Amino acid sequence: TGEMWKNKAPFRLCLNSLAAKEIHWHCEHYKGRGVMRKFDSGADLAKEIGCSLQKLEEVVEAHYQVSLKQDKDPDGGPFPAYPNGKSWDEPSGKTGCGKKFFHNCIQGKQVATEVWHVAIVTPVIHYCMGGLEISVKSEVVDKAGKVIKGLYAAGEVAGGVHGNNRLGGSSLLDCVAFGRVAGRNCAEYMLGKDVQPTDLWKLAGGAPGTEAKEEKKAAPAQGGAAAAPAAAGASAGTYTMAEVQKHTTKDDCWVVLHGQVLDVTSFLKDHPGGELAILTFAGKDASAEFDMIHPPDVVQKYAPDAVIGVVGNGSAPAAGAVAAAPAQQSIATAGGKQPEAPKGALDLVDADAEGLCGCIKSVWFMVRAFMMQIFRTIFFTGNFKFTNDRIGLTRSAFFLIFFLVVHAVGNLHVFLGPDDFNGYGYFYVRLYWTGFGFNANIVEEYVLLAAVLHVLVGLKRTWDISITNTIRSGRLNMAISGLALLAFMTVHLFQYRLAKIGTTFPVRPPKYLINFDLNDLLHLRLFWTQNTNVPIVMVRDIYQLEYILFSDPLTCAFYMLSVMVFMTHGILGWVKAVPAGALGIPKIHHMKVNILGCVIIGFIGFIYLVFPVFCYFSAPKHGHACDDALAQGLLNTNATGTCGNLEWGHFIREVPAPGQHAEYIR
Repeated sequence: TGEMWKNKAPFRLCLNSLAAKEIHWHCEHYKGRGVMRKFDSGADLAKEIGCSLQKLEEVVEAHYQVSLKQDKDPDGGPFPAYPNGKSWDEPSGKTGCGKKFFHNCIQGKQVATEVWHVAIVTPVIHYCMGGLEISVKSEVVDKAGKVIKGLYAAGEVAGGVHGNNRLGGSSLLDCVAFGRVAGRNCAEYMLGKDVQPTDLWKLAGGAPGTEAKEEKKAAPAQGGAAAAPAAAGASAGTYTMAEVQKHTTKDDCWVVLHGQVLDVTSFLKDHPGGELAILTFAGKDASAEFDMIHPPDVVQKYAPDAVIGVVGNGSAPAAGAVAAAPAQQSIATAGGKQPEAPKGALDLVDADAEGLCGCIKSVWFMVRAFMMQIFRTIFFTGNFKFTNDRIGLTRSAFFLIFFLVVHAVGNLHVFLGPDDFNGYGYFYVRLYWTGFGFNANIVEEYVLLAAVLHVLVGLKRTWDISITNTIRSGRLNMAISGLALLAFMTVHLFQYRLAKIGTTFPVRPPKYLINFDLNDLLHLRLFWTQNTNVPIVMVRDIYQLEYILFSDPLTCAFYMLSVMVFMTHGILGWVKAVPAGALGIPKIHHMKVNILGCVIIGFIGFIYLVFPVFCYFSAPKHGHACDDALAQGLLNTNATGTCGNLEWGHFIREVPAPGQHAEYIR
């Protein structure tokens, strides 16, 4: 009705002891969150409000008298009541929504000695009534009552699900229930018979509070209390509460849960309830508040690395010290049982996360996630959907990393000489028939599309999410390094792939794209052969181009600087991608996977850094088929370069006229 705004804020919700007792859990919860205060007397409350105790007693007494009238004559009041009937309450009655239910009322004379629980309240949008009409399949229905095919709705956008009014306390349930109905029917509408069944249990990683299996190694301590095999904090350190109380800021936040000390600084930004909910208990014991709203295994599932020790007097804790905590705590339960995820759930609680076995598992999760994203990108993902969804960005990035690894390995052929390097280049030329009529092969075209997708989605995410941030904030690091890489790749394409090279080089390519001759394979000759029965083919001389470009120290410096920008961009992106749920990497392995990814990206970068250094300080090698090419008239006797013995920098190659052979000139 807007009537509240006709009065002066702040508006206080005042609960007397009778009302507070009925919702004791809520009061304790809100006090723990710092949004409700307890006053031990009416005088304290009046002082907080800024009025006299007498005035407060008068208002409460007037309310009490109205409750008596309403109880005596519920339909005789002078004001309209909500949702119907009559009311004796003047303040609310004037708005047309008079109060007619009175509960836990006290007299004015009781105010002075009453205990009060008080919270500041303000009008907010609670629930949107009305909306689109939907069917039992969440299909939107038009005015004529016909289903609009392909259009689904769930939640507050839909109306009439509960009748004229909503069913109290079920708005989120409405979203979840009809959201799943809409999702299932939408999938069936789009995919038909190809729709695959899903398991909500597996998607959610198992349900909280699942009966734990007994650990074989867990032996009960003296007195029947269980030892705490999972209490990593016991070996990590013992802290006094005085030490815990020093860590109370957003940049350094510790809390205590059932005797455990948790450093939750890095977890603050990921907490579903917001940072303030944790910061309220920074430096304190939050066990009671924590148990009200969390299942017992939540720490192990979502923040196992936050546990840094236990609370004590500074000496080493006893073996059963932690186990003496209540049964619902997240470290151990009575009887030696330790909570663990059910079969089929994502293995977020991993007893073997440390040591060699843990490293092997981390490698497995990383490789599995990487290859699955590559496989889905190539075969199952419609990439032409330019939204700011991170999935498109992550998958295109993984595919580009995969290509960079292949490209780096291919570039290693420069160390083997012109035959290997030019043969490697000709290998891709022989695949031009896959390029749908373009002067390129399907791999090059797909890489280009992946790069375009990555750039567009990255720019859109930056525009939608981070564009308002300053450079100092660090939120634009990915965008800045990405644009720098885009500029480098454009220059690089024109220098190499799109460069017009007038020189050609004689190579004997293998019959089947790759050399399967055992002797050649043992000598790493994958893309050329020494077999003189194989005819010579004059191919694009990218080996010469490599040496010419990297003879300039400025080009070398530009290339190496760009490689370092790539390494920075790759590491920043990797660290952001690893926690993504789509990769399915358990949180307990995130740190190891981050380190492994950074090492791999660093190694790839090192390979690329070596190329310009090698070309700048080394002399080009002589080609194996040059003499035969001269004998066959493919080159004349004055030919030099990779087919001669003179220095590269002193010679250039002329482009031959039609019907003539190419020649080198000084």
